[in-house]
Amino acid sequence: MSRDVAIVGTGTLAEVLVGALREGGDEGDWELLGVLGRDPGRAADFAARVGPCPVLRPEDAVRATLLFLAVPDDRIAPCAETLADLDRRLGPAAFGGEAFVLHAAGSRGPEVCRALEGRVAAVLHPPFSLAGLGGGTFGGRTLVAHGDPGARAAAEDFGARCGGRVLWVEDLDPALYHAACALAANGLSALLDLAARWLECASGGSLGLETALGLARSSIRALEGGEAHRVLTGPVRRGEAGTISRHLRALAGRPRVETEFYRALFPLLRDLAVRGGLPPSEAAALDRCFRDPPGEEG
Repeated sequence: MSRDVAIVGTGTLAEVLVGALREGGDEGDWELLGVLGRDPGRAADFAARVGPCPVLRPEDAVRATLLFLAVPDDRIAPCAETLADLDRRLGPAAFGGEAFVLHAAGSRGPEVCRALEGRVAAVLHPPFSLAGLGGGTFGGRTLVAHGDPGARAAAEDFGARCGGRVLWVEDLDPALYHAACALAANGLSALLDLAARWLECASGGSLGLETALGLARSSIRALEGGEAHRVLTGPVRRGEAGTISRHLRALAGRPRVETEFYRALFPLLRDLAVRGGLPPSEAAALDRCFRDPPGEEG
């Protein structure tokens, strides 16, 4: 027997979930009840944009076996509190049925939904960009889940229904996990943007983002085949103190935030290089480059 899900929200995540439920195939037994929006006009526009999708009233939404709170992170708790009274009176738990609530905020735990006390809560976070996924499934991508063990099967089934592969983590630090995700995704964007600007400046505009992206792609391909300290290349791994000194001289006139960023990366690169076999004497020579002011090249 199918179970129904009400999606709360009208943003990108909600659009992806509607499309994924529609196109997800036969995995799982979840069916879309409809979408609930804070603004009825926006909810109607959303339903018209994504195709046939009922617009729910709050009293209808809480009757769903699963509530998916697809709202911004700081709106999850207020949203749960807004629906709590109706859920106590009309939700499945009020009539002895199973009831679940999921959200997708990677930095928060299930406790943010505590107001919905009749529902077993979990987090189902996509550690990848949702851009371009509207109207389709998760395409076999991994979804990271954690929360009340009683919601595990529901989260796994729902993720499978949406075309994803759910990895349930028993003991997750949400804030640290999300910081790592942000570093790998958003941090990489900032790093590549900075590298592209240096390339443009160094070449009079002949080089730029495409060159930076090519370098990044080759590094990622190498990482896919081995551990970071085993596949690291470049002047730090080779112990080229002279090259590093030239880098520092070239960066001396750049904005402070850029030079500090380069300097902050060095200890991490140095550690990888040492783990990969860089001799201590060469590591010490690299350390001196950052400890002593860069002089004129001889």
